[in-house]
Amino acid sequence: RMVGRVGTGRRIVAAVALTVLALVATGCDIGTITRQDLEAKIQSRGGGFDQQLALDAVGTVADRVGTRDFEITSMDITALSATVTMRVRDPHNSNNLDDHTYRTGKLDDPKPVQLSATDDIASQAFRVQSVALNKLNRMAEIALERYATEGGYVTSVSISGVKAPKIIVHLKSVRSTATATFDADGNLLSLERG
Repeated sequence: RMVGRVGTGRRIVAAVALTVLALVATGCDIGTITRQDLEAKIQSRGGGFDQQLALDAVGTVADRVGTRDFEITSMDITALSATVTMRVRDPHNSNNLDDHTYRTGKLDDPKPVQLSATDDIASQAFRVQSVALNKLNRMAEIALERYATEGGYVTSVSISGVKAPKIIVHLKSVRSTATATFDADGNLLSLERG
């Protein structure tokens, strides 16, 4: 009797294996999604931009540099690749800048920035806390509303400026591009089509 049960189990395993093989061989979709399909789905939802990516990156860099009140000269946020790059003024040596890249939840090692004798870090740097990062989602929504283009989405957000940082939301659709510029508090200053 034991032999019959073993034979039946093997037949079931073989039948399942043949079914899976047939599905794979005929190209049936068994729950996979291509990168292109995923990007199209993200774009259909405004680009997938979420301020939490920037907030997490700032928190992680703050832990590394030892203060929440650090200065930056720029920040670039790219939603699709889940990457934030910040040029950070070293709080322990204010004459140094380092690039910090936060990628899919992990912070890379800082990369020193080469400066010339004429670079004036003090005039370019601003406190990261002076920028309304907690309003980035609303800024993206406002930018998309004003862009008012079918299929429009946020490709990235850039923050830079001399003492008075500007937040630039980069927008794109199949037919056009645009940039929406906000002040550090999140007030729309302009929308320019490319």
